[in-house]
Amino acid sequence: MAAAVLGLLIAILFTVLATACSGRGSGGGDSSAPPDGARLFARNCAACHGAGGAGDGPRADRRLGSADLTDPALHERLSDADINRVIRRGKRRMNPVGGLNQGERSALIEFVRSLRQ
Repeated sequence: MAAAVLGLLIAILFTVLATACSGRGSGGGDSSAPPDGARLFARNCAACHGAGGAGDGPRADRRLGSADLTDPALHERLSDADINRVIRRGKRRMNPVGGLNQGERSALIEFVRSLRQ
């Protein structure tokens, strides 16, 4: 009986470790997990818009200015469809953000909306 319980515990431990190492557990590369808007913003937008979205990133366009995504007037003026279009097509000196699917764009839009002050 003790050997059977020990064998079962070892099998469970092996399964947990295999899942954690494969990235299929929580937080690791699970393709069914919802996209992380904050991570997408950090990777694609923060260089120009700044970590907090104020338009003060290290690659911000100092002459024309990078949009201040914390500005309430910007959020009142732009619909989610407008923001989606800017992400897909770019605007003025902003290049389009390529390689994002609609779910990732939606997560990014939700994150941008959260920056409003």
